[in-house]
Amino acid sequence: MVLHPVSASRVSSETIREIRATVFRRRESTLADEASRFSVVDLEVTLLSMRRDIRLLLETLPGAAFTAQPANDDPVWSAGEIVAHLRHAQMNIFLRATRAAAGLAAGRDAERPDDDGVHPVRSRAASLAILDDADRDLIEVFDSLPDAVDLERTVIDDKLGPTGVRDSLLFLAIHDDDHLGQLRELAREGS
Repeated sequence: MVLHPVSASRVSSETIREIRATVFRRRESTLADEASRFSVVDLEVTLLSMRRDIRLLLETLPGAAFTAQPANDDPVWSAGEIVAHLRHAQMNIFLRATRAAAGLAAGRDAERPDDDGVHPVRSRAASLAILDDADRDLIEVFDSLPDAVDLERTVIDDKLGPTGVRDSLLFLAIHDDDHLGQLRELAREGS
């Protein structure tokens, strides 16, 4: 499926954060209702743009961002832990639900965290390789969506509940935006 019409636009981080607050904090709307405002192409442009932002940060973060972060009351993940988590959540949760809602095969699994929910600390090179793998998976999903994908179809996902193609893609964008913020914080701390 080619998803690059001229009318596509990136959903801003501000809009994504407002949707997150509207749906998950204030409970004034549903993810499905909010997702219906966007085309699949808008969500593709948004996610791929976020990935470019993540890549740029990974390439420019100070080396200390890739080491275990100091323990405190509010644990901070290293850049590599964040990227491994992004890939895990994308491949094993969000895009698995997207594929199911679109009637596609489940796709492959990403490495899972340990029993405590922790991913190992990774080097910059390893983190970029993980991001490459996640990006390939993301592009594969967009390329494999049928031209006439039923955007009203929902499936019951064991982690997300009832979800459709746009719902799960918007949830992935919300998730990526949260962790992009963590990477930006690591950059600020390293400045």
